[in-house]
Formats: sequence, C-alpha cells, structure tokens
Amino acid sequence: MAVGQVSVIASNTKFHKPLRDPETFRDHILGIFGATGSLKGVDVRIFGHQSVLLDAMIQDLNSFLGGINMNVPIIGPQNMHWTDDGSFTDAAPSVQEWTVMGYQDNIMLGHSELRVYFGETDERVAQKTALALEHGQFPTICLGQNPDEENQGKGMDALNRQITEGIIPALNLHEDTEEPLFDVAWEPLAAIAGFAKLWDLKAVPPTDADIQKYHEGIQNIFSENGYPLIAEGLRILYGGSAKPTNAEKLLRLAFVHGLLIGTASWSMENMIEMAIIASRVAQEQPA
Repeated sequence: MAVGQVSVIASNTKFHKPLRDPETFRDHILGIFGATGSLKGVDVRIFGHQSVLLDAMIQDLNSFLGGINMNVPIIGPQNMHWTDDGSFTDAAPSVQEWTVMGYQDNIMLGHSELRVYFGETDERVAQKTALALEHGQFPTICLGQNPDEENQGKGMDALNRQITEGIIPALNLHEDTEEPLFDVAWEPLAAIAGFAKLWDLKAVPPTDADIQKYHEGIQNIFSENGYPLIAEGLRILYGGSAKPTNAEKLLRLAFVHGLLIGTASWSMENMIEMAIIASRVAQEQPA
C-alpha cells in the first residue's frame, strides 16, 4: 500500500452460523472494538449477514458505536436490493431500509459468491451501486475473474467488463473527484478454496507481481473511462484468502490499500491481529 494512507480491514461474516446469533455477533464486535478502538490509520469494517443485522439488539449496537468518538468497527450489510420498493418476493432490504435501521454508511456489493451462486450480473451491481450512491452510502464493490478467464489470459478483460458495465454506469450522475465514493475489492477466484473446487482445482494464491498488476490495472480502467481523479483516490482491497500470516506482506504491496477477509475473519483474534498489523504498516513513514 502507499505508506501513510488509511488501510481497510474488512470482514465478511457470510452465513457463518455462530455469527448469525445476535449475542455472539455483538460480543464479536465489542471484542474487536475493545482491542482496536485506539488504533490509528486503519478502518475496521464488519459486513454481517442480514439475518443478524435485522435484530433490534444489533441495531442498538450500531447506534451505540456510532456515538463513540473512537475508531469503532463499522457494521454494514453484505447486500441490498436495487430498488427502494416494488413487487419482489423475498427481496433483500434496500438502502433506504438499512438506513432507517441505523446502518448509515458502508455496504458490500457484487461479492463473488453472489455472482457465482446467485447469478448477480454486472448490470445488477451497477443498479445497486447507483442506488447506494444516491442515498449517500459507501459501497465496497467486489470484482474478480474466474479460473477459466484467468487461464485464457482474459483476467483483465473480465475486470474491465465488471467495471465498465457494473460500476461506471452508476457514476454518470457524479463528478470525477478525489473524494472517495466507494472502495473496490479484488477477489481472484482461483485463490479461494471454495471456488477453486468448483473448477476441480486446488486453490493457488496469485503472486505478488500479479496482485500489483491487477490492482494497478483496476485503477487504470477507471482512469481510461473518464475518472482519473476517482482512480487516483481509489482504495483497492485484496480479497483472496488473506489471514494474519500473510496480512503484512499483502499490505506492503503497491496498490494494495486493505484486505477483504472471509473465513479468517470469523475469529475475533484474527481480526484484531490484522487490524494491528494494518495500523502499524499505515503509519510507517515513507522511505
């Protein structure tokens, strides 16, 4: 990452059963807050499953944390609907509904599991992104090529499509600005065990050079499509099996501004350790 910038440590709790229990989730959040509240140079985010975020106790927790003048974890949902209202059976809450319930800032969109398992399209991600920005939300938007695209040398083409069709259309009503409107998380599916198995492969992490190449490429795509200032201020998170043992190495790479963490983040201890690492790296002085 660029030394001296704020880094992001973001947890995706997914559908992990223990963290769908409101009391367990609350203890998880408060434990992380107790250990990381005084850290500088790091934003800690926890994207919880909607089944727990809808609970009144968690709403109260989010409001409680929002009133503390410290570096508190930001609690947000893993998804949202693309309209505020309509004839949609079993639709996820919209941005408007999440906001009413006290989740006023961060939301995760376009996660690889939504794309692969639930057919999330780039067009749908663009609709959700546009609605989130309209309501003043701050999305973390996930991108990532699958192993077939990677093996065919089309990894960057896949990212280009996901950005030009899934994000750029949502920016049409927004001026190019260095003020961050959203973050991007790059998830190379071949590096994630659950996805690699779908292609009968063993998960293989990308090389440091590949991570830097793709993160720089993501930045360039925004610049080439008329948003050079957004590209300059864009924070790009790495989301491929990050854990405490590789967090520092990843955060020291150029164009890496944080981590989106799945399974490893279900452990409170792991989240605390990675937040401490991110804080230390972010505060180092440039050489």
